[in-house]
Amino acid sequence: MVISNVCRYSRIKLLILFFITFPNVLMSQSTSFNGTVLDAVSKKPLEGVVIYIDGTTRGTITNTSGKFSLDFEISENVQIIVSYLGYETIYIEGLSLNKEKNATIYLEKKLEKLEAVFIQNDDWSREKKLKYFRANFIGNKEAQKTCVILNEKDIRLYYNATDRTLYGSSSVPIQIKNDHLGYNILYNLVDFEIKFAATDWINSVYFAGTSFFTEFNSKNKRYQRKRNNVFKGSTIHFMRSLATNTLYENKFELYYKGFKTSLPKLLKVQKRNGFAEVYPLTEKISVLHHKKLKTDIMINTKDFFVIDGLGNFSHSDKIVFNGYMGEQKIARLLPLDYGL
Repeated sequence: MVISNVCRYSRIKLLILFFITFPNVLMSQSTSFNGTVLDAVSKKPLEGVVIYIDGTTRGTITNTSGKFSLDFEISENVQIIVSYLGYETIYIEGLSLNKEKNATIYLEKKLEKLEAVFIQNDDWSREKKLKYFRANFIGNKEAQKTCVILNEKDIRLYYNATDRTLYGSSSVPIQIKNDHLGYNILYNLVDFEIKFAATDWINSVYFAGTSFFTEFNSKNKRYQRKRNNVFKGSTIHFMRSLATNTLYENKFELYYKGFKTSLPKLLKVQKRNGFAEVYPLTEKISVLHHKKLKTDIMINTKDFFVIDGLGNFSHSDKIVFNGYMGEQKIARLLPLDYGL
């Protein structure tokens, strides 16, 4: 099997979609993905290439011969990332591997692109743009005390006064140290946009990318306690509970127009071929966790969405979380394989 830079990234709204993993929905089969990573031109092996499952702590690097082996569980939405500094990143969908789990991967060097110089429309200072970026990517000032970006100089920011939008990008992975939850994160930022109203009020925030987590110390009780606190009432917690029919047990309550309502009146959940198919019966649902954390969920009722063995759900562009779940930023983001 030969893989080159034809596998491209599909956009994901991280404020709307968080990947999760749980064993109860789909019986996954464990397998290994083995291969060799070569330079596309010289055909020489590349050492130190990072290969990881997007959003998890599971990853590996190539040896001096460019070889690697990565264990993962077969699932429709598994996305394997192949990343190496100075080269184009490759994105591989798990199902595209089929039964052939050995691959030769060719990486192409990145072409240096001349950055356009925006002067006329961008009258914001670098510090002002960074302030908005940190708050809407990392989290509020309190979160920023324990979750920091180590290479802010690599982040490019541009404010377009015409469409009142702040854009962000980075040609290298953003390095994040999250001392609150005990993770180092490599984040490949694909898109970042903040749209403003006529004033500096924010209308919407959108960012997309892939991430790889490494733990400081998995046995540290302080980190374990804080991770558990962040998990409770989060999008991950809600989606796992919805797919396994354990909303009540996990302290979630559903409301419609201010009245507490049972799940069958709002969402029809069916298990089909190991997947959970969710059919919305209304466009807006309010969720309360432990009687205090509120989230409003807006769903296009013309479409159903599917939760697979990773907890990924389809139609992410048509599902919007406002409130507690929607306010979670990188500082409070857990890896997909948390707690499993």
